[in-house]
Amino acid sequence: PDNKALSFCHSCGHFFCKDCLQEGIEFYYCKKESCQQQLQEEKLQKAENSIITNKKSITNQYKFMEKIFILGIIGSILLFIGVFTPIVSIPIMGNINYFNNGKGDGVIILAISILSFILVLFKKYKGLLYTGFGSLAVLIFTFVNFQIKMNEITSQMNSELADNPFKELANTAISSIQLQWGWALLVIGSILIITSSKLKNEKFI
Repeated sequence: PDNKALSFCHSCGHFFCKDCLQEGIEFYYCKKESCQQQLQEEKLQKAENSIITNKKSITNQYKFMEKIFILGIIGSILLFIGVFTPIVSIPIMGNINYFNNGKGDGVIILAISILSFILVLFKKYKGLLYTGFGSLAVLIFTFVNFQIKMNEITSQMNSELADNPFKELANTAISSIQLQWGWALLVIGSILIITSSKLKNEKFI
């Protein structure tokens, strides 16, 4: 009775000193049997809530990892398919794909796509950052190289056919050379592979 009251019991509402109270997870409880029972119920409820929260966290993590896996798989497949789709159309010759019968840079992209697929299967997402940027680097190199060659051909044609009546016909043929939809698959595939790796790294840093 002489001790100063610390707080009140959350169950019965009476004030008690420090020695007569037991601290729960959120509230104080006195040492009466009924109040102690409520203390145990509070602890049990807290434990149940913690289990539910952990289950939700694990479920969300699993779903997130599943999305990363799917992104990596789709990216690898798109990159693989893109190698065999038309990237340039040339008059008379028709469409040319990136593989070009094993002579083009598409061979490198093909190898990268297979490697990326294997990395995803084994969940080695960090490696996808290298394969993704590697494939983009090869694509950029090919694109820039293509533009340089086109400019060289155009300049050469204008120089050699300056007074030739077939100059316009040659220019028309050159202007008919067009990039094709295969580029879209290749670029999207590379971006998805990079995204898969970045999401994994950012989520679990």
